[in-house]
Amino acid sequence: KSPTCFIENKKSLPLPVPRFVFGYLANQWQMASPVALPIEDLQHFVESIQLAHARIDTRQVELKKYRRVGFIGTARFAVHPALPYLYRQVLHLLAHFAFYCGVGSHTTMGMGQCRGTR
Repeated sequence: KSPTCFIENKKSLPLPVPRFVFGYLANQWQMASPVALPIEDLQHFVESIQLAHARIDTRQVELKKYRRVGFIGTARFAVHPALPYLYRQVLHLLAHFAFYCGVGSHTTMGMGQCRGTR
């Protein structure tokens, strides 16, 4: 694992905000996979995800020209039980896909390494 952050308004956001985490993963999936995610309204799906639990710490990462503050640790996400079961399946799919594509900014520089668990 390595620190992860998101960039919002040109500033580092070192928090596991569900819409950033799964919005990023859904976009990466759409670019990398010939198979589309089986959800018609991806925006609704991403906005329906909630942070259920997090235990995180921040770390500063020295990059070539600047520094970034990122977070490390664990985060659990969930969707409301009343939503379609397909939402939970896609949530797990994207969480496991994160191992291959990373999450957040500067993944090509070693940030954002993560893995999904069950």
